[in-house]
Amino acid sequence: MGILQGVSPFGLVRSNTIPFWLWWNLLSLDAPTVAIIWALVFTRAHHMTLSPADVVSLLCAIWVIYTSDRLMDGWRGRNRAEFQERHRFCSRHRGLLACLLTVAVVIGLVAATRYLAHTEVMAAIKLTAVICTYMAGVHVGDGWLTRIVPKEAAVGVLFTAGATLPLWSHHTTFSWEVWASFALFAILCSLNCFAIECWEAGERPSNMAHHPFLKWANVRLAWVAAAVAVSAILVLLPMRANGFRGSELCGICLTALLIILIDLRRNRFSSTALRVLADAALVVAGLLVLITEP
Repeated sequence: MGILQGVSPFGLVRSNTIPFWLWWNLLSLDAPTVAIIWALVFTRAHHMTLSPADVVSLLCAIWVIYTSDRLMDGWRGRNRAEFQERHRFCSRHRGLLACLLTVAVVIGLVAATRYLAHTEVMAAIKLTAVICTYMAGVHVGDGWLTRIVPKEAAVGVLFTAGATLPLWSHHTTFSWEVWASFALFAILCSLNCFAIECWEAGERPSNMAHHPFLKWANVRLAWVAAAVAVSAILVLLPMRANGFRGSELCGICLTALLIILIDLRRNRFSSTALRVLADAALVVAGLLVLITEP
């Protein structure tokens, strides 16, 4: 197995092994973890339960999508010097990962088709078609889709649709507050992706030059996160007044505040550590909501 020169959270070379906190990211387990935690947050907030089949199918689907995306990034990439370790890891172990992808697809399909409700399966099929179209637009040809829609924004919306699928697939109507919570979570997930891109591009000035929007976002991350936190509070108040828990909005607000804290102290961490911290912020906030609002 390939090894990475260990990097401390402060960006200092520490040892010739992969630090333990990085495996979560290298194995593409970060996105599935976030998806399951926030699926629990959203369903519990609306008095629903997440079935074991929901958990298994969602875990497999998110892991397959993210791992496939990294494999295709490595396959298409020309300047390997600018690859992040997650891409190099997938490239080194693409044979094993291809086998695991096949297993995950089979497990996910069995869990979905045998144990999920018909409405949820149909919703998943439609979402899968949209995701496949998106990935084709990103990875086939010259990546024309990313010139129309920023990849980070698209990922935030699609990730939100997947994490909340157990909820919206069973309901045809929602109040405006619920739609607002969906929108704010999508913005939060997009902000997570933009923050990671900005933090990683900071170590590669050429990347910042090739993506002018990153220059704009790089100095405004904290302000956007603050706007998300304030908006979540403003939506939470009427939601509570109408009898909804609104616990997902508490988690959104807390995550935004954590991103502000990370961004303000970004110079103390390596880009690798910042990526892990960005996803950890979503995990910590979601877990706190689940613990404090049973």
